[in-house]
Amino acid sequence: MFTPRGYLAKWKILGRASTLGLDAPQGMKLDVLRDIYGGLALAGGLTASAYFLGKAAGEDVEVGFDPRSKMFGKAKVGETTYDFFSGLLPIITDTARLITGQEVTKAGGEYNLEGASGRKLLEKLGKSESTLPPTFNRASTSDVISSHFRNQAAPWLTATMNALKGENGIGQPYTFERFLSDVAEPLAITNVRKGGQGYGVSSALRNLPSVIGGHTEVDLTPEEEAERKEANKPVYSHKPSEGKHKIKHAF
Repeated sequence: MFTPRGYLAKWKILGRASTLGLDAPQGMKLDVLRDIYGGLALAGGLTASAYFLGKAAGEDVEVGFDPRSKMFGKAKVGETTYDFFSGLLPIITDTARLITGQEVTKAGGEYNLEGASGRKLLEKLGKSESTLPPTFNRASTSDVISSHFRNQAAPWLTATMNALKGENGIGQPYTFERFLSDVAEPLAITNVRKGGQGYGVSSALRNLPSVIGGHTEVDLTPEEEAERKEANKPVYSHKPSEGKHKIKHAF
């Protein structure tokens, strides 16, 4: 289940990293900073290694640098994405989205989020104006918060919430087969299996780091991507040819 202490510990790590350990106990500051920056340096080194090894192997490679994107701090090699930062990156990304009121997709598209945000406050004060379009599914900052805490929950709780909503976090219809897989199968094994089933043996091998603690994620297959788009396409309340029309989104 969601563990507040573990979640708050991640915030504490990020806070101490950004404030040079000002809140660290007296006499332990250097030890705390060494542990934090050492861990971040190791994660950064592993990310760079995945990038350069993938490049040397002739794969399509990418590293995310925009904190508004879910690719931030991750290395993508072929269809496999690597995250070695132990759950810190979603906090950074979702915080950046709430502050800016914007998100960047994996494809690099920039969009405004609906709902309250730092950007909306600046716009009301006349200090800022954004001309970016809204996201395709009219996502809001409340969706960011909901998705954030849903993804922080234990696998069985996340699976239950997905089942109640009828879709997972990326908009795929949530079938009973997916529910059983998410509840009964360890995530590390799931990544290896999905990589092998969707893209072959080489992809399964690229996901083996998940077995020893690294987080990996496999791209949707073309069939799964088509399924997701079909589930999230706009539904017109009447035919577009009749003039102005209202769009009802799937979520």
